[in-house]
Amino acid sequence: MQIILPAICLHVLAGVFWAGSTFALARSGTSALAIRLFKPQMGAAVMATLTGAYLGHMLRAGSAGSGTVLIMGGAVSALVAAGVQSVMIGRAQRKWHGNGADLTQLGERITMAHQIAGALLVLTVLTMASARFV
Repeated sequence: MQIILPAICLHVLAGVFWAGSTFALARSGTSALAIRLFKPQMGAAVMATLTGAYLGHMLRAGSAGSGTVLIMGGAVSALVAAGVQSVMIGRAQRKWHGNGADLTQLGERITMAHQIAGALLVLTVLTMASARFV
């Protein structure tokens, strides 16, 4: 049970960085910064996912209440957000470093990926914050 608190701390810190940087990049449209933050964001997404799965297993195992269903919905939303960022920004990043890339179009694609992922992460944050009270 002593590992729960460090897992919660890692989950929250990784989630805050991931969601916060996604929200900021969705509004700023700064593609070069988005390219540089791609790996740290995906690392934070993996950390948030792994610690969230651990916490869900330890704290919600065997509970099929509405709070658990809400948390699972938030987890699915986070996984979709990670998939959107991974695919859309990952592809754009590979093209960004290639020859003859249309940087304006790639920048728009990167911003759109952050906007989609940001909306999904808002849903995730809301479900995680409200699950205890349902």
